[in-house]
Amino acid sequence: MKLRAFTLIELLVVIAIIAILAAIIMPVVGAMRVRASQTACASNMRQIGIALINYASENGGSFPETTHTAEDEKQA
Repeated sequence: MKLRAFTLIELLVVIAIIAILAAIIMPVVGAMRVRASQTACASNMRQIGIALINYASENGGSFPETTHTAEDEKQA
């Protein structure tokens, strides 16, 4: 019985193919991560809006008071 092993060239070709596929996939994964972050942010904003609407409906149409002013924004 003769054992057939992979040659160095064959192994290098396989490694090169895997590297090329990884290079193609990485930007796609990054784009999906950004899109997931945007979706989570939109969901959070929606929940905040719903909470404010519920608060206003239970408190005579007024929104919660805040201590945040435009001056606070300028200092940050």
